[in-house]
Amino acid sequence: MSDLNNTPGINCIEVITPNLKRRLSGVTATVVRLVPIQTDQIAIAATGPGLPDSLTHIPLARLFLLPRRKLRVWHARRNTEMLLGLILRHVARLNLALLFTSASQRNHTWFTRWLISTMDEVIATSGKTATYLNRPAAVIHHGINTQRFCPPSDRAGLRAKLGLPNGVLIGCYGRIRRQKGTDVFVSAMIALLPLMPDHHALVMGRTTQSHSLFLKRLKHRVAAAGLSDRILFLPEVPVDQMPAWYQVLDLFVAPQRWEGFGLTPLEAMACGVPVVATRVGAFDELIVNGETGTLVAPNDIPDLTGATRKYLEYPDIRRKSGIAAREHTAANFALADEASKIIAVYRSLLDAPVLKYRPTLFSMPALIERIGFQFEKRLSGDRIQARSAQASELMRELAGKTVSIVGNARALTNENNGPDIDLADIVVRINRAPRPTEASHGRATDWLALATSMPKAQVRKLRPSRVLWMSPKTKRIPFWATGLPGFFVNPKTEWQRLNEQLQSSPTTGLMIIELIRNSDAKSVKLYGFDFFASKSLTGRREASQVPHDFSAEQAFVDDILANDPRFHLIPTTT
Repeated sequence: MSDLNNTPGINCIEVITPNLKRRLSGVTATVVRLVPIQTDQIAIAATGPGLPDSLTHIPLARLFLLPRRKLRVWHARRNTEMLLGLILRHVARLNLALLFTSASQRNHTWFTRWLISTMDEVIATSGKTATYLNRPAAVIHHGINTQRFCPPSDRAGLRAKLGLPNGVLIGCYGRIRRQKGTDVFVSAMIALLPLMPDHHALVMGRTTQSHSLFLKRLKHRVAAAGLSDRILFLPEVPVDQMPAWYQVLDLFVAPQRWEGFGLTPLEAMACGVPVVATRVGAFDELIVNGETGTLVAPNDIPDLTGATRKYLEYPDIRRKSGIAAREHTAANFALADEASKIIAVYRSLLDAPVLKYRPTLFSMPALIERIGFQFEKRLSGDRIQARSAQASELMRELAGKTVSIVGNARALTNENNGPDIDLADIVVRINRAPRPTEASHGRATDWLALATSMPKAQVRKLRPSRVLWMSPKTKRIPFWATGLPGFFVNPKTEWQRLNEQLQSSPTTGLMIIELIRNSDAKSVKLYGFDFFASKSLTGRREASQVPHDFSAEQAFVDDILANDPRFHLIPTTT
């Protein structure tokens, strides 16, 4: 491996992608595919065993010696890698932004859910995968190398080179086991091949010892049907040889009963081969049903057999679907596009002020500053105000911008406003800023308005460019917040003015509305404001148990809506 044992090399690394498994797996293959492409766009290195020599690599032991001030992204894809990232951040005190990519489509254990909850960002490899996560995630599909996986220039010559028969070839590649539906494919072939004398089927993949009996029984069934010379069981071939084995096919079948993502349909389609696949994994997000292939129910042998028969009996459908499959894959699932989308997530983490900031540890100046800050909070709010950005900076930032202000009304979870929220130039969230789902609440957080202290770990996940302290109780301000470039303290006089007008303490949401009303923002949309018609997502108290007059606040906002055409209240269904 290309070893970064020299200090300058280690110092420049911005992203570390671990692989904590020696045996080849899908995760390992993903790392091996992506890192060489990403190296040209960002300083990235892999770590862990089982990786090829060509990858830039940091030995695991050297991770604990990395300079601690520099922010880096730790991109985990397994539980063990998330756990090591937490140890490196909280024990070794490395300044890491933690990113996790999830491919699994199942309910997670409590431990996995906890690990995921500690990550600063999460990527899901499919929309279906994202539904199993208890937090918003960026959906980035896997891609493939569409230069290597491409239609052949001479299919007949390639078949001859590989010792394969002429006629129509149907393939089913991948690990041979019940989960992968290999037996379903064999059943379909046993039903179809006697009717089609010039057709052959290829079953190719690895069989582990625990599944050897499964393979033996399949071969016995094929022999009993008299098809041993037409349903061929082939050994697994090296990854670099796989394109040729797709290029010889006329049709590919992916009969899985369960799948995390599943690259084989993409690899086949990239080679101009139409696909019949079950609706598992990400297959229904990869295949355009009726155009690039056909989707069927899992474990449904008659359905799979019927869909396969159509392609075998009608060469024109096969040809048109194969052309469409190649075009669709090249346009939407190129490996370079996947690499670029992941790098965009890396950049967003590396550029987030709340992640960049890290107070100096174990130094006398840092200790004095912390102690001094505690005295400042108790002596005078004016001293804290001196640490704040000026209101004029916020006004300049708001000028001409579209703004989404997201309240915490529980009824917002009943809506699908997430995409509209994220369209705004500036998205403002309030206090604990819950985001139950991306569909209802969106993903972006540009400003975070606080009136109560919030753990830095929670703020890290939101990654705001500004933290605004809206409460007059400055004693609650956490020390870490004051070091952020966008830190702002709303003047106490503003709170006092609203308090007198409402005859009660204004909510954080109302103070933010008033702040932005005084700017030259282009438009402002209010989401999740129903003035306690539904409870808050961040507490269990009733309206009578909180120190706010929601009737007065609703009248205040109604007046703004009637007189300021920039403001729009997006209704919620309670």
